[in-house]
Amino acid sequence: MGEQLAAVIRLNLVGERPSVDELRAFCRAQMSARKTPAYWSFVEAMPVTPTGKVQKFILRARLCAGALLIESA
Repeated sequence: MGEQLAAVIRLNLVGERPSVDELRAFCRAQMSARKTPAYWSFVEAMPVTPTGKVQKFILRARLCAGALLIESA
């Protein structure tokens, strides 16, 4: 349908982060190739509701608007 997968990742670790190639290899080992994200974005915090649920529609809007740095390999 013309859509592509993107992953927005909030890291708990301070300092070094995994590379996009490492994340892609991990995903390919765990699930099918069509479910592996094509685009990756790292954020400091996720937008959440007062009950703690991630607001995916805000993430989608930020990705489409170019507000998040997108990495691909």
